[in-house]
Amino acid sequence: MNTTSDNILLPVSGFLGIDATSATNLSMTFKSVAGDADEASIQLTVTTGKAKEVCNAIVDAISFSKDPFVVIADDVNSVFIHPDLTACSTIAP
Repeated sequence: MNTTSDNILLPVSGFLGIDATSATNLSMTFKSVAGDADEASIQLTVTTGKAKEVCNAIVDAISFSKDPFVVIADDVNSVFIHPDLTACSTIAP
């Protein structure tokens, strides 16, 4: 994802979990933004062997941030919550 139209804003209250789906991929799951039974899924690319560290950074930010918004991955501006998070590969709302 690397255009200004590839974005999503999701409430923390809808966060269902985060799973390592491969050595270089994390999947964040949220309740559907449409309010139906489907789930919103965000696929993140991480450095091999660093999934746990990236997961911890995400969970810490969600749990303890004082900011009203937490940026997990901004490919356009190269802003990531952890140095081993390298890209947001898919957004499926």
